[in-house]
Amino acid sequence: MIPAPSGKLAMLASAGDPESIPGALMETKYDGHRMLAFHTADGVRMYARSGADKTGKLPAIERWISENTTPGTILDGEVIAPNGGGGDWAKVQNILGASDRQSTSLQYVVFDLLAIMGEDIRGYTLANRRLLLETLWETVDDTEPEPVRLAVQVPYEARFVTAMIEAGYEGAIVKDPRGTYRSGKRDWVKIKATDTVDVVVMGATAGKGKYEGLIGALVFGQYVEDRPGSLTLTEKGQCSGMTDSERVAFTDMQEQGTLKGAVIEVQHMGIMPSGGWRHPQFKRLRTDKLPLECVA
Repeated sequence: MIPAPSGKLAMLASAGDPESIPGALMETKYDGHRMLAFHTADGVRMYARSGADKTGKLPAIERWISENTTPGTILDGEVIAPNGGGGDWAKVQNILGASDRQSTSLQYVVFDLLAIMGEDIRGYTLANRRLLLETLWETVDDTEPEPVRLAVQVPYEARFVTAMIEAGYEGAIVKDPRGTYRSGKRDWVKIKATDTVDVVVMGATAGKGKYEGLIGALVFGQYVEDRPGSLTLTEKGQCSGMTDSERVAFTDMQEQGTLKGAVIEVQHMGIMPSGGWRHPQFKRLRTDKLPLECVA
């Protein structure tokens, strides 16, 4: 049996070329929390990708796994808060990030199988692991909404990715059907929806660790019309992602008093239900734009 995760058990994904994968398969990329489920002789235990133990926070999911799989099973999937699209990431984090909260409304979307009846099957091809998952699901009555469901897997086509993004999903994960499950390796290809927006720098946080003495993150905002004809610069979030040289340049600007009011372009992955941008990252300095052009 595979030991409990230490942060390096989950297989990962990175940007790549899906067209280079013969017979590529794809699954929806949800905006949730990656989770590994261990059905042990003592019950079901849930672990985050980092190895953090989240057992007890998802009682409905744990009960379903206990009732529908055998001890010695390890599942890989994403815990999401269904919202008609890719999931409400903030709601999931609000529950899993707090020490005193649990939820029966979250859902576990399973996309891989690492072990069955105590046998480590990471060396099997994805096609064979998927076949075993589908065989497991043949015994599941999924005519009613369940806290655990099997991820839909289809042949990769660029138009399907576009349709997913337009439907509000975060993107897609593309996989090689011949590939084994290589823990800690970035063999899967992720395709994300990204967009950019121009914002005004309102300040910066202090850097830590290797960035001590430099800026950490840029605090940014946009002008919002709070009443007809009146615009107010309103904070919208923070971003990092600068190179070391860019971080030094922004630190110099801060010392010279020219950082506040600078316009930057921020890349993000869509708008969350809260109205904030998902995973904003610095892209470039926009010296060609004026702050008042950055209107929400």
